[in-house]
Amino acid sequence: MTTPLVLKGDKRDSSRQFQDRLRELKTTYNMQAFMNEDIDAEEPYSGQEATKFKQEQMVGNMLLELVKLADPTSDLRSKVRNIEISPAFTTQVQKMRKIIHLYEEETAPNPEKNSHLKAERSALTYKSHGIIELQRDVDKMLNQISTIEE
Repeated sequence: MTTPLVLKGDKRDSSRQFQDRLRELKTTYNMQAFMNEDIDAEEPYSGQEATKFKQEQMVGNMLLELVKLADPTSDLRSKVRNIEISPAFTTQVQKMRKIIHLYEEETAPNPEKNSHLKAERSALTYKSHGIIELQRDVDKMLNQISTIEE
């Protein structure tokens, strides 16, 4: 079982993981028609009351899942809360679209960071001090990898 995705807003969050989770949510809650880069774009609710009610429930569920993606102790969650209570976003769909946009900005790839990490990874080498020191050498290399990734 995989751990649930939690975005910390620390510029280390993975764009790929967020996009995978977003695709999963869009499919689960059937939100493809409601997705739009323009936050104020038309909201394609059905004209039939029963169908519209179900769509509104799905939008609410999607919004709740998006809110739960942000780490509760992070500044990112504060930004999400501000979107939730902001009078600028009057509908659930607008809030959903704005939060998605916020998460996309927060998880955007950072070429400068990525090239720096790639250089550090490339420079990493294993140095053996013989079979007796094997455990220590491997532990040292794993610690270096962890340090670079952090």
